[in-house]
Amino acid sequence: SKELDRFYSIVLDCAPDAIVIDSMYDVHIDTLLRRLACVDIHPVVCYSDELETVSDAAVSVACSPGDLALIQYTSGSTGSPKGVCITHDNLMSNCEVLERSMGPDPKRVGFSWLPPYHDMGLMGTIILSLHHGWPLVMMSPMHFMQQPRRWLEAITDYRVSITVGPNFSLDAVVAALDD
Repeated sequence: SKELDRFYSIVLDCAPDAIVIDSMYDVHIDTLLRRLACVDIHPVVCYSDELETVSDAAVSVACSPGDLALIQYTSGSTGSPKGVCITHDNLMSNCEVLERSMGPDPKRVGFSWLPPYHDMGLMGTIILSLHHGWPLVMMSPMHFMQQPRRWLEAITDYRVSITVGPNFSLDAVVAALDD
């Protein structure tokens, strides 16, 4: 599939030691691992719904601000996915800038339906909430797209004080309220 080929090219580019993936892609993992073995890449596969059990075995690694924290890839919609190397210092700087613009709020509660592989979903919600220690309620993107009104309902239900979304999502909520 095109999606598997795109993911293969990313893994081939960065040769990770581990892949964290949703178990819904389990059917494709054997094919991916066979293809990677042909080029001598052998990552450990961890399923996101099993991370609680994996975290017990996690190893603490010392790092410096200039060390690589992650490689963020483009979607590859106009060509092969391109990776941008992001250091720990880059992540801290981004979190501090966003925190200054949001202002302090010791009772902050975040909410996101954005995919964790999307820049706004990863950097603007997940990493930000982890850095500052505030809770983040997450909804599946599919759950939002099926009924955009759920976003507003979740804001009320969880007493959310911060949430973000691209323009199309705001249009979708307005359209859903007009129905």
